Amino acid sequence: MNAALCKQESHAWRSRETGSAGDITLDRSPLGVENGFHRIGSVWEVLEVHAAGFVHNTEALAFLREDMERRLRTAIETYDPVLTEITAQDRDNFAVLFENWSGWLKSHELDASLDCLKRLQEEYRQDEPQIREIIRHMKAIVETLEGELRRRVFLFVVSEDANLYRNPVASFPLAWAAYPSARRDIEEACRCYALGRYTACVFHSMAILQVGLYALAHKANVTLRYPVELAEWNEVLSAIERYAESLRNQPRSAARDERLTFFSECAAQFRYFKDAWRNHVAHMRESYDRDQAHSILLHVRDFMEKASTRVGETPSVQTWTGTESKAQ
Repeated sequence: MNAALCKQESHAWRSRETGSAGDITLDRSPLGVENGFHRIGSVWEVLEVHAAGFVHNTEALAFLREDMERRLRTAIETYDPVLTEITAQDRDNFAVLFENWSGWLKSHELDASLDCLKRLQEEYRQDEPQIREIIRHMKAIVETLEGELRRRVFLFVVSEDANLYRNPVASFPLAWAAYPSARRDIEEACRCYALGRYTACVFHSMAILQVGLYALAHKANVTLRYPVELAEWNEVLSAIERYAESLRNQPRSAARDERLTFFSECAAQFRYFKDAWRNHVAHMRESYDRDQAHSILLHVRDFMEKASTRVGETPSVQTWTGTESKAQ
């Protein structure tokens, strides 16, 4: 096995197996602890950070407990109470264990187990700690930890989807820059897909399109009785289509033809998105599987990336780039 996965061997324990009091010495070098909420980590990180820390600390506790139990048995058999006395080495060993393990338990939010560890710490701080009480607290830590860990879950993400979760911007680089108000839905669409929430992915994909629809409406100078953002898709699209139709009545030119083509194609695409998916997912009429969500996400990405080169929300993105010398 690779050495990095066996850190616990170099950090674990050293024992002379003589049965005398305070015989075990724990290494003071702690394993690394990493914490992060709602993040993707590799299997290697799970093994190296989470599993290795767990193995190291539970082994250290087991060794200390076994030493205590052996000394207690020997003291009973030999009528030698000295063996049950808590030595300076015992206290030092526990200090090392507490230092290493408390951070690991905190980082994994194992509060009940941490409380048990603190009760063990309190026993060690007594003027005359009782070895039986120490053993009892050690058993309680193991039992509590097992119960808490059974309630902790890890979600496996296949490698081909991991980058969607880690870096959704990479899938929508132009749209990310052009439509700041779509960024949250870009993140959610990509991450919902990566986590297998395919209908949610489609829902957020439609929300991405909605930002583009509003930007296109503003570019077409659409005027309604209320803000565009409060209108239904169909009403906004009808207004954009009327604008495209008005372009047909303008004098022929390369600039006019380019704008007419762009707005007509965009309106047709939005009609397709609305009728094929948006209406269904918005009104909870449909659910989607992996292949469907993948196809929809790609369609939305390709359309928004292309649209963002001509229409956007931010000053840094030209609102129109065509044959005209400046934005209309």
